[in-house]
Amino acid sequence: RRVHGGDYSGQGRTDILTPTRHNDFGCINGTFRNNCGGCFSDKEVGNSTDYYRILIDRCAHLVPTGGNGEDTLDFILNTAYPAMQSRCNNRLTTDRKDTGIMGYSLGGLMSCHAAWTRPQNFGFAACQSSSFWWPRNVVKGQVVAEFEFFNVTMRNASLSVSRPPQRIYIDAGKLENAAPSWMARAAVEAAETMTRMSGYTLDENVWVNVYPGATHSTLEWELRLWKALTTLLPAAGAPNMPLGTEPAFIG
Repeated sequence: RRVHGGDYSGQGRTDILTPTRHNDFGCINGTFRNNCGGCFSDKEVGNSTDYYRILIDRCAHLVPTGGNGEDTLDFILNTAYPAMQSRCNNRLTTDRKDTGIMGYSLGGLMSCHAAWTRPQNFGFAACQSSSFWWPRNVVKGQVVAEFEFFNVTMRNASLSVSRPPQRIYIDAGKLENAAPSWMARAAVEAAETMTRMSGYTLDENVWVNVYPGATHSTLEWELRLWKALTTLLPAAGAPNMPLGTEPAFIG
């Protein structure tokens, strides 16, 4: 089944990078790129509270959104990976310990979801500025985040036993901590939750970094990608990250 027709902006990105289908905001007119067809101006938005209030009051409504993330993972494993193997004359490793998945924002959510629900396929994952808040909802006129990855996926008892070894890197920018998403706080909580389980130890096979002054942007992901790669895939003979008892703050 096709996961999407190829549009990776806005709605399309949400469709292919969320594991379950839920209601989320959709513009009544236009798109989020043009402020819902000019329904609001950038000057009106001072923070996330202002933004959501405008959406609720006049510019958007809740529409069924997302849910094709499992199809995306199936496509990667069953179509994209075999195609790459064929083009590379079967030179790629097929060992799960050397097979990983990385993503940022909704991609970070799906990376952690993939690692947690398909440990037989993925030996490592980088979940950067992950949208752990998914999905959103409106309760009594207020936007709330339901954090399905924490409250449903990681509480699935069948996924917490007999897990093969994994390496998981998590990060966020400290300025990504506005309500209701709380992305920096969620990054730390994800690492803490994992390391309460057998086989996961902070700074040994689970790492979490919070970057002071960092916001949510593609540029921030590009600036931090090296840390994820060198942590999960250190060169032979290279030193690992120094051990510590608290999440690292990178300055």
